[in-house]
Amino acid sequence: MERLKSSRHSKITGDFGEHLIKYWLSRRGFETAIIDHIGIDLISNRPKKRLGISVKMRSKIKDNKIGTLNIEVAAIKKVTDACKAFGCVPYFAIVADQNGRITAILISLKELLKLYPKANKIIAFGLSDNQVRKYKANKKIEFFELRKTQDGTW
Repeated sequence: MERLKSSRHSKITGDFGEHLIKYWLSRRGFETAIIDHIGIDLISNRPKKRLGISVKMRSKIKDNKIGTLNIEVAAIKKVTDACKAFGCVPYFAIVADQNGRITAILISLKELLKLYPKANKIIAFGLSDNQVRKYKANKKIEFFELRKTQDGTW
């Protein structure tokens, strides 16, 4: 049975990613607000650490292909400008719903550019099992994963 996405699935996916990251940071002692600003989606603060976070989420329903989540290099300037205006350290939250799990990665812009220094127009943020293992092992990257136990029959 082919599963179809709703007409608003992209919007719902983005909202879910923002709320999921907000929840995760709240559990770790951060006060976090979802904002409507060019460049960043969240401002998250705890003493001595204020993050400006751009949340990028993708949802792969129809196939099991694990690939990449693309971040436009042009978005980096928007994140940097917003973080400068709000006194934040720029971060990206990468959230991927694929192959029976939801993977969430929180990475500073500085660390992202170390991992992908040669990106010209797009950073193809890898999400293969091997790449995710490398992110997990990197002490400068925050990570969590939710595993789905079973999809319904609808």
